[in-house]
Amino acid sequence: MDAARLEVGKDVRTAFFELAYIDRALTIVERNRSVLGDVIQVTEAHYASGKGGQQDVLKARVEAARLGETASALLEERRATSAELNATLNRDDTTSFQSAAIPERIVQAAIPAIQIAFGSPHRHWARERSIRHFRHSPSYRSLPFDRTHR
Repeated sequence: MDAARLEVGKDVRTAFFELAYIDRALTIVERNRSVLGDVIQVTEAHYASGKGGQQDVLKARVEAARLGETASALLEERRATSAELNATLNRDDTTSFQSAAIPERIVQAAIPAIQIAFGSPHRHWARERSIRHFRHSPSYRSLPFDRTHR
């Protein structure tokens, strides 16, 4: 029974964080589409005045179409993830979720790991910060060994 409860909890957390990722990605795509709309207007104005080429207008429009496809794919992925989450929670699959967001403390805890993984110039500082953060976490304090020799 406890194993099943833990599995459901893990599935719920995973689906929630997937929703948060998708929501953030959709926000970024929409912001990029807005900026690209401005770029299209500028390239069209340059083309109309003879200062720019038609290829610039076409490139911007193709990129706008790609962003539209990306947004559609993300929306479909969000619907599927929401349906999975509703099924896991034994709710009607049409129940909607507000925009999901990852709590700031989790984002801040993940930053050192990301910096270490991607070779930030500050990776040594990030590693030390990550180790210090872990040493003060409840999971570290509950480990069965002597921590007096740090």
